[in-house]
Amino acid sequence: MFLIIGTYTEKMPHVAGKGAGIYTYRFDAVTGQLTSGHVTGRVTNPSYLAYHAPKQLLIVVQETDQRSTSSLMAYKVDAAGGRLYPLGQQSALGVSPCHVSVDHTGRFVFVANYGSGNVAVLPITPDGRLQPASYVSQHLGDHSHAHMIVPDPTNRFVLAVDLGLDKLRVYQMPDAGGKLSVCDEVSVAVGSGPRHLAFHPNGRVLFLVHELSSTVTTWAFADGRLTHLHTVSTLPEHFVGDNAPAAIRVSADGRFVYAANRGHNTIAVLPLMRPRVNWYH
Repeated sequence: MFLIIGTYTEKMPHVAGKGAGIYTYRFDAVTGQLTSGHVTGRVTNPSYLAYHAPKQLLIVVQETDQRSTSSLMAYKVDAAGGRLYPLGQQSALGVSPCHVSVDHTGRFVFVANYGSGNVAVLPITPDGRLQPASYVSQHLGDHSHAHMIVPDPTNRFVLAVDLGLDKLRVYQMPDAGGKLSVCDEVSVAVGSGPRHLAFHPNGRVLFLVHELSSTVTTWAFADGRLTHLHTVSTLPEHFVGDNAPAAIRVSADGRFVYAANRGHNTIAVLPLMRPRVNWYH
């Protein structure tokens, strides 16, 4: 098993990038030991990665603050040795791409461009090469910051999170022409800054972490429609200080939600159907 790790290679307003590119480590799932493998260079700020196992395909963002250099790169992953073999790149058609995902069939790549507040669809050829974007959806608003775009478990819908507009949008999965169509959009608490989402294994519930309010909201999801169910803090009641949640995950058995706190420097563990929240450093 391999771990593939993205980095920032250059300075950005929010980070002093010092990485050398994309790092590949061999991982022993029994002992937990990591063994250094390969470093893939000639890539700028590969800050987010998406892997499609059936095609052994890795999609990587190049996050820059210039539209001309903000792009996606595709790599073939050598399953035996972990090396990455480039398959080309395409423009992200936006600024500062910060999240990328692949639909479950391996036909489309979805990218969220934080700086320009839009999302784009790029078709994938049968041999894993990216084609130019087939569709771009501009989120309208003065402070639009698209932060995530991901297919739902059924692969019928695509969900996009906009931190700046405090909105969660649902699109129909692209048609044969690679076009998106909106089927629902909900507003969340003003100023809460929704960042990332994760689905429950049943596919009928999702959890949305809010970077600016340090909360997790729970949503019912049915036929492309969202209904708010619940909101809970990721922090202890009496915490004082800055905090900005980042990633969110759901356990494989669907019993726990995990949210990473930057500032409090913990992982909040939210048991489902139970009121208590635990924090682990």
